Amino acid sequence: MKNIHLIILTFFILVLQACTLNGLNDQASMYGIISDSQDQPISGVKIEYKTRNAVDSIFSSIDGTYRITLPRGGCGYFNFSKEGYTPQTIGKSFKSGEEINHNIILNMISENINPY
Repeated sequence: MKNIHLIILTFFILVLQACTLNGLNDQASMYGIISDSQDQPISGVKIEYKTRNAVDSIFSSIDGTYRITLPRGGCGYFNFSKEGYTPQTIGKSFKSGEEINHNIILNMISENINPY
């Protein structure tokens, strides 16, 4: 009888480990380059994101690149903003394990003003 309990306990431990390891692979990520209308990278852009499982923010690096790791598949909203530029919000769907390349172009606020 002890052997049966030991076998069942071992089985449950193995299943639990497999579920935990699979959970690590559920992460998705979105990455890209943020640039201006002259194709120059913009550093320090705040990227705020909200998904079903996460709310957080990061900043683009000095070369305008960013990478967001998302806990699992789903959908979310991503807001890109920096003083002097028109903010941009996008909605994205993503699958577990997916890597999405999404480049962003932000316009300077002065570029949005029509003098006529």
